[in-house]
Amino acid sequence: MVFFDLKKKALTTFEAAVISDVTHVTIQNWIKKGWIKAYRTAGGHRRIETEHLSEFLNSKKIPINSNVNDGLFKVLILEDDKNISDLIRLHLVSRSKIYHVRVVENLFSAGFLFGSYKPSLVVIDVCFPDIDLMQVYQEMKENGFSDKIKIMIINSGRSQKSFSSISDFTSSRIYNVPEEISELMESL
Repeated sequence: MVFFDLKKKALTTFEAAVISDVTHVTIQNWIKKGWIKAYRTAGGHRRIETEHLSEFLNSKKIPINSNVNDGLFKVLILEDDKNISDLIRLHLVSRSKIYHVRVVENLFSAGFLFGSYKPSLVVIDVCFPDIDLMQVYQEMKENGFSDKIKIMIINSGRSQKSFSSISDFTSSRIYNVPEEISELMESL
């Protein structure tokens, strides 16, 4: 039997997908079919009660994703501005105790931790030095990570880069941080 204690009463579809080792679209389909009970927040986002997900996984004999250790979701933040990374970390941890956050300030550390830490969520600042976000997305897609790892893109406002090509390449919205930190957290 599958049991987990996330110390959290309700999960987002993304969190449920990470636990179940499926995409969030699969979770949405399970909700539409009535296999998993869910409700909507005032903002229109779906939430799944942890107990209902646990019951469903047990009934279908679906194992928990091996990347979810002790009920923690691993988050990797690529941000060289300590004020911004601390702000994101604070918001994640205060929102829920299920997040285990690591911050890297250079590409070498990011590559090393990506392979060894195996995050469920990666937050990348478009202003991160020497990063090519389109190449990151392409590499993830080619290596089969794009369905398993969610990427959130932020803009700390230190660069005037053109982001239209990034927006065309991915469906991810670019969040201006710190101004849009609440919207970033709500999208998780």
